[in-house]
Amino acid sequence: MTVAQQCTAIYHGPPDDPWTSRCEKAATHRLDRGPDGVSFLCASHARALRDMHEPGQLRKLRVAKPKTAPKPERVDEIPFMRHVIEALGARADMRIHRQNCGKVVVRDRAGNVRSSFDAGPPNGAADVSGIVRGGYRLEIEFKSADGAPSDAQRAWQRMIESFGGIYVLVDYVPTLSLEANVARAVELVEAAVARRMAKEEKDGDTLASLRNVIDSKNALIAKLIDRTIR
Repeated sequence: MTVAQQCTAIYHGPPDDPWTSRCEKAATHRLDRGPDGVSFLCASHARALRDMHEPGQLRKLRVAKPKTAPKPERVDEIPFMRHVIEALGARADMRIHRQNCGKVVVRDRAGNVRSSFDAGPPNGAADVSGIVRGGYRLEIEFKSADGAPSDAQRAWQRMIESFGGIYVLVDYVPTLSLEANVARAVELVEAAVARRMAKEEKDGDTLASLRNVIDSKNALIAKLIDRTIR
């Protein structure tokens, strides 16, 4: 920031008229005699005024405002969800659908409420439901940048996961573009599906090991019984 930008000064008139000056920092800046030799200017910007401007002109120097970063584009939950549904709906490894819950309001084209009805799913059910290849139930809850899951939604998540289903909470990140948020949402769903399948494979290996142990013990018991009988 230059010296001229540190103060706010107004001066005017031909050389034979007194110059006037106003400085927002006059309480801390030393006053000096102006170019006309009569009036006083703030010493912090008197030199800048003489170097930058000619007498007889009206000038006003303002403190430069710092540039602020543009505010991120706000995207509501519903448009964001629709884009993700389109992206996931094109996949061959899953089938998904919108799942309304609670009271659904019906509006006319003017936006006036005409009626409402109960959507059917219980309170707390996720925004999107479906099935993943392999038979896994898939539930996806969407939240805006400042949204948070309710207690009913958390309870629904626990129920889905306790029965072996897949639950994904997708929130919108305001520092990312809409396209980047959609790609991030797809990655979150893919990662959740991969974790569930990995758990199934691990559980399958554990079950197979247990069966081998049981079969070995049964074979040993059968031999002992056979020896006892003989």
